[in-house]
Order: sequence, then C-alpha cells, then structure tokens
Amino acid sequence: MTQPPLSTEDAARRQQALLLFDAWLDLGLPADQQQAWLQRECGGDALLQAQVEALLAADAGAGDPFPADPAGWNQAVLQHSQT
Repeated sequence: MTQPPLSTEDAARRQQALLLFDAWLDLGLPADQQQAWLQRECGGDALLQAQVEALLAADAGAGDPFPADPAGWNQAVLQHSQT
C-alpha cells in the first residue's frame, strides 16, 4: 500500500523545518536564547515550530521525525507539541 505524496504546502513546510533545524545546529545558541530564536524564525507558524522541535528531539535520540506515512508527519508533530 502506497501513501499519498505530501501536498506542496506540507513539502514546503517540511523543507523549511529542515533548513531551520540545520541553522539551529550550526548556530549552537546558548540555552537561554534557543526558544526565542525558534519562535522568531518560525514567525508564529506553530506547526513549523513543532516540526523543528520534533527534528531536534529526534536528533537528541527521541525517535524518527519522518514517519513513513506522510500524513503521519503532521500527526507525529502534533503529538510531540502536546508533550
């Protein structure tokens, strides 16, 4: 059974999340500046912020941020943001 492809909007948001994740790693911000930077860079897009946070959590060993099911990506992110 194949999964439907990501919508253009979801694919763009996912790409932006990856770019922000890479920037986060490159910047190496002090802990007291991290949340403000992330909020500013996400510009109020709660889903984008949750996706970046899911990537950061996965990088820290908390699991796979990209479920095989593209629809599962948003669900996984929403679940992460509620924890």
